[in-house]
Amino acid sequence: MRVAALALALAALVPAAAAAAPFGELPFASTGATATCLRATGAPGELMRSSRTGARFLQVGAGGIAESGLVETGTPQGECPQVASRPNGAAVIAQSGSGLWVATRDPGAGWTKPAKLAPEASRAAVAVADSGAAVVAWLEPGAGNGFSIKAIRRAPGGAFGAAETLGSARSSTEYVVGGSVRAAIAADGEAFVLWTQPPADRVTRRMPVNVAIAKADGAFAAAQRLGVTQAASAPALAAGPDGRALAVFSAGNAVMAAERAPGGAFGVPITLAAGLKEPFVVLPAVTIGSGGAAVVGWYGLLSQGVSAVARAGAGPFGAPLALAAPAGAPGHDDDVLALLSVLGLGGLGPTGAGRAGDSDGGNLRTALTPDGRALLTWSTLGGVPHVATFGLSGGHVDRFPAGSGARETSSVTPLVTAAGRPAIAWTDNGQGGRVHVAVEGFAAAAGAPVPRVALGRPVDDRLGPNEALRIPVTCSAACEVRVDLPDHFESAAYVELAGAGRRVAVLDGALTPIAPARRGPVRVRLRYSAAGGHSGTERIETVTLERTRTAPVPRVERLRAVRHGSRIAVSWRTDRKADSDAILVLGLPSRTLGGEGIVEADVKAGRDRRFTAVLTGAREIRYVYVFVFAAGDGEIGGPYVTKVR
Repeated sequence: MRVAALALALAALVPAAAAAAPFGELPFASTGATATCLRATGAPGELMRSSRTGARFLQVGAGGIAESGLVETGTPQGECPQVASRPNGAAVIAQSGSGLWVATRDPGAGWTKPAKLAPEASRAAVAVADSGAAVVAWLEPGAGNGFSIKAIRRAPGGAFGAAETLGSARSSTEYVVGGSVRAAIAADGEAFVLWTQPPADRVTRRMPVNVAIAKADGAFAAAQRLGVTQAASAPALAAGPDGRALAVFSAGNAVMAAERAPGGAFGVPITLAAGLKEPFVVLPAVTIGSGGAAVVGWYGLLSQGVSAVARAGAGPFGAPLALAAPAGAPGHDDDVLALLSVLGLGGLGPTGAGRAGDSDGGNLRTALTPDGRALLTWSTLGGVPHVATFGLSGGHVDRFPAGSGARETSSVTPLVTAAGRPAIAWTDNGQGGRVHVAVEGFAAAAGAPVPRVALGRPVDDRLGPNEALRIPVTCSAACEVRVDLPDHFESAAYVELAGAGRRVAVLDGALTPIAPARRGPVRVRLRYSAAGGHSGTERIETVTLERTRTAPVPRVERLRAVRHGSRIAVSWRTDRKADSDAILVLGLPSRTLGGEGIVEADVKAGRDRRFTAVLTGAREIRYVYVFVFAAGDGEIGGPYVTKVR
């Protein structure tokens, strides 16, 4: 429950500025099955999406979206395919999950037959040069909860050589695949691999950010440590054709960038932005082009804030631009949001803004356009794709939502068409999957009129704390409707009707009860369009609900924390019967909940509602937090805080 509730927050975005050339949507492409893992390959107008057995390629042109090929790995995979392509057709694809399957494409040639290059792999990353030189990196679990970072390279026109081990460590079982890997390559075949190590245990909330460089004709040099990042925040890496490279990562409430001049090592990281309102999960993205032109963006997952910096050439970046204002997840104070981050995001390795099967699908992504602009795309946790463009030297920022918002978005990516036009591509799913592309300046054909949509009275207006809201939706014609609760953690339902009709939408509460403790109004948001519509309508209505009574969450009393060397003994009692498995005890080095150095303790129940816990390895701990979870109710009691004596 804790983890599922965590990555669910829907926040309002700043209004889009007026623009002279809006993005118009091409006719979408139906996929039949689920459409996900959509990525731009890097070749003009080329997209890739996952299939049951590998990767399908699509080409976007004046005639719309067309299938252009399939690369099969021979077995269903548990992770998205990773692909990189160049404008001349050179490409590499890798898919991890059931081993590591890799295929290449030389300029002017077709794809090679995929080969299995590693028995076990996760988090694969790829890069390719115009010559066909390529690098593939991955995280490989080993015996005894060990893991290693590995990379394998290919010379132009040749086969892949032997795998190189760039780093290794041991990790608790649940964190073996919790690290992240990024790869980049220069025009001459010089390769770069950036990675974070999975945390060793639940106590560790920060992970080192390491990078290794290999000359085209040599082995990878020893890894260089650039800094540390949150366990939930994967860093980003990009290299230009001349060998200039940028590594970007979050460090607490700041975004850092380390730059490497051609032929050298990475320099000391500089601060691109400080004082972030999202200190828990920041997802950066970076693209660098010829001469050092670059864009760096970052996306705060819980706050839903999006910002970026850019430059037209080597040198300092401009001031940060806010593309989406941080708004925060509704319905909770900062302590509870921080707790959610600790429980689910801060301890489970890199976390993305996506859905099952493509956890990175909604992440912020960046690109450079031929006319010297930055192009960024992302999806809100509510599933609305967004695109933004601005000049690398500053100037006007254009921001747009894409699509109708009436279907669940799976993945979003920036795209530059063969004609050099900026575009946004995304997938959505309902009664069949679809691939969408909207191109700057394209005049979309008029669609069917938006039908009338009515929200009925709830099936039951008295709900238990963990009970779903069932509410009828009626359409006057074929429709697609998204129903959610804007003042709660995301709880969305989707309705699709082939004609006029009625259906009951079911909204499940996430973490917090839907109905208020006292009878009162609850806001319900509708986003809807005609079936297959390019744009939609949004409105908010209210329904009156009441929560049925339940036993109160047990209260913590007489909380004490006493230090005994590196151990801290914690004791308390509750005002009523409580389950020890529903009590969380955290030790922190400061009163602020969040950041690094957090220690979690097992709770033991005694007699007469008395409880104890022991924090070990706790020399830096100064405060103890206690939370109580109400079984089955989705409510949290606390935090109860005491200073260590």
